[in-house]
Amino acid sequence: MIIRKSIVWAAVLIAVINPVFSAEEPAANIPWANYLIPLPQEMAVSSTVRIAPDQISFVTPSDASAMVTQAVAELRTAYQKKGECNPAGNDFIIHIGKLAADGRVNGQAVEGAERLKQAPHSDQAYLIRPVGSNALVVAGLNDKGVFYGIQTLAQLLTAKLTKTEAVIPMAVITDWPDMDERGVWNVGYSTPGFIPWMAALKLNYTLLQSGPILKKGEPAQCPPLPMDLIRQATHCAFHLVPHPRHYDFWFSYGDTNLYPELVGKGESARHPDYFRYPQNEQYHKSLENIRCPCASNPKFQELVADWVRSAAEQGVREVGLWLTELYPCQCACEKCMQDGPHQYVLETKASIAAIKQVQRDYGDLIGRIFIDLTAQTEKEVQDTYACLAMVPPTGVRVEIVFTPNKAFADFAAKGRWLSTYNGPRLVPGPSSGGGLFRFGVATPMLISVGKYYTNHFSALYCMGQVYVPADIGGNYQKIFGNYQLHALAEWTWNVKGRAPAAFAEAWAIRQGLPAPDRFAAWIGIMEPLEIKVSALNCDDILGKSLKAISAKQPLPAKFPKPELLTNSLAECARAIPLARACGDPSLMEETLLLQTCFQAFSQLADLHKQIFGATEKPLDRKDVERSVQAIKDSLNASVRHLEKIMALSGIDAKAGPDFVMDRYARQIKVLTEQLDAVASSFGREP
Repeated sequence: MIIRKSIVWAAVLIAVINPVFSAEEPAANIPWANYLIPLPQEMAVSSTVRIAPDQISFVTPSDASAMVTQAVAELRTAYQKKGECNPAGNDFIIHIGKLAADGRVNGQAVEGAERLKQAPHSDQAYLIRPVGSNALVVAGLNDKGVFYGIQTLAQLLTAKLTKTEAVIPMAVITDWPDMDERGVWNVGYSTPGFIPWMAALKLNYTLLQSGPILKKGEPAQCPPLPMDLIRQATHCAFHLVPHPRHYDFWFSYGDTNLYPELVGKGESARHPDYFRYPQNEQYHKSLENIRCPCASNPKFQELVADWVRSAAEQGVREVGLWLTELYPCQCACEKCMQDGPHQYVLETKASIAAIKQVQRDYGDLIGRIFIDLTAQTEKEVQDTYACLAMVPPTGVRVEIVFTPNKAFADFAAKGRWLSTYNGPRLVPGPSSGGGLFRFGVATPMLISVGKYYTNHFSALYCMGQVYVPADIGGNYQKIFGNYQLHALAEWTWNVKGRAPAAFAEAWAIRQGLPAPDRFAAWIGIMEPLEIKVSALNCDDILGKSLKAISAKQPLPAKFPKPELLTNSLAECARAIPLARACGDPSLMEETLLLQTCFQAFSQLADLHKQIFGATEKPLDRKDVERSVQAIKDSLNASVRHLEKIMALSGIDAKAGPDFVMDRYARQIKVLTEQLDAVASSFGREP
C-alpha cells in the first residue's frame, strides 16, 4: 500500500502550554516548513512551546546504535553552539529512537507508527509526534529513518533558537524519500566534514575510484581504501562506494604488457572517441592505448573477482563495477565474436559471476554494475535486454548514465532497482558562461528528478566539479554549489513538494538572508537567464563567432538573436536592485557577471555588423579597435566579477593551476588574443 501524499499547511497557533512557556509572537510568522530542506512529505504544526534553552533534553534508548548516538551528539552540539547552553533540563523531553515491537520509543507510545511500514523506502522513513504538552518523539523503523528524523529535528530546533529562548514546534511529521538514493559524483568526498554535511541534507551517495592494481601473476588488488571515511559515511546513512576504472582503462597506461591476452583485439576494441575526435590531438593521443577487454577470457573474470574480494577484505560491503565506457566497442577475437558482437553482454556476465563468487564468502556484499548502453538502436537495446536478464533480483544493482533506452525503462517499470548518473550537472564548470553561475539549476533539477521518478528510477546522481583541487573540493561544492546541492536534496527526497520559487525562499531563510522574498524575486529573474547562458556554451560560441568574423562569414547559427540579448540585458538591469536588497554582496557580483556575458555577445554582434557593413568604404582602424576593446573590457570584467564572487564566498580563487577560476581566466585570455587578431586584420588604414 502506498501512502497518499498530502502536505498539510497549518497556521501557527498561540499556545501557552504551562507557566514556564510564553505565547507565540506575531512577528515570527515564517511557516515552520520554510525552515526545512528538504520539505517533508506530510507536516502540520498546531502550536509552539517557548522555554529556556537549557530546559530541554534528548533521550535515547540504552541500546541505541552508533549511527543514532552520533547523530544525537551532533544535534546536541549544534544546539549548544547556537543556544549557548547545555540542553540537560527536564521541562521538555525529546525521545529519539527506533520503534520497538510494541510501537513505542523509550516506553512512549507513538501515534501513526504503523504508517511507516507502508511508506515507500520505509527503511528511511521517520515520524515526529508530540507527546502530551511537553515532549516530542522522533522515531523510525530502523536507524536510517531515525537518523533522518534527527536531521529534520535539528533544523526545527535551531530555526528560532537564541541564547535566551528555545521555540519548539509541536510538529506532526510523517516523512519518507521519493528516491532510494540521492547523490553526487566527482566531488571532494574526502574533504573533512563534507559527507556529514551532505548527509544532513538527506543526500546519501557518492563514489570513489579505486584501482585496480595489476601485477603479473598476482591477484588484482583494490588499493587501500579510506575505511575510516567509509565507516563515517555508514554512520551517516551514506553510501560511499568504491569502484575501479572502466574496464577499457584497466589494461592501459603501461599495463598493456601485463596481460596482452586480455587487451581487446582489432580496431573495433578502441575507445569510440579515438575515431570521433582526431582533430583534438591531445585527447586523441590519450586514448591511443584504451581498448575494451577480451571479456570472454576466463582470466578477465578472475581479475575482476580479485578486485571485488580485495575490497571486501578491507571491510566494504558495497562495490561498483564499471563496464567499458562507450558504445560501440568490441573485442574482435574469435571467442568474443563467436555469437556476434556482444561486448557488454560478456562484460556483464563476467562481472555478475565475479560478484556472486565473492558473495559466497561475504553474504552481505552488494555489487553494482555500471552499464553504458543507452542508445536506441535495435542492436544496443537487444544487448541491454540481454545484460539485464542476467541481473539477479537481489545482491546486484544496476547503474546507467545518459538517456535510458527502452530496455532500461522496462527494467525500472518492473520495480527493479536502477539509478542514473544523468542528473543536472552541479556547480560551476570551466566553460566561460556555460557553467559559471550558481543559481540556474532549480527548474532543471525539478524537471530531471520528476522525469526519472515518473519512470520508476530508484536513484539519481548529479555530476559535481572536476576542476577543483581534491583537498578543497568538498568545501568548494558546499560553498559555491550550495544552492545546487540543496535543490538536489529537495526534489530527490520530495519530488512533488515545493515549486522553485518557494524553494528559493526556503533556501534564503536557511542561509539567514535578511530579505528572502527579495531573493526569490531575484532568482526568478536570474534562473532563466543563467539557463540561457549555460545552453550557449559561451567560450565555444564566442570563439567560433570570432573565426566567422575573421573569415567575413555569418555568425554561427547558435549565436543569440538580437531580441534575446536586448531582453536579457534589460532583465539583468531589473535584477540589480533586487540583488542589492538581498543582503549578500556576492549576488550583486553574480548579476554583473551575467550582465557582462550578455553584453559581450551584444558587442560582438555589433562588431560583426560593423565589419559586414563595410562594403562601400574602408573600415576605420580606430572604430574597429574601439569595438574590440569594448568586448575585451566586458570579458575581463567577467573575470573580476567571478574572482569577487569567490572571495566573498571564502574561496581562494588561485587554489591551483587547474582550478575553475584559472581555467576561465585562460579561456578569456585566448578570446582576447583572438579579438586582437580581428582588430589587426580589419583595422588597417586604407
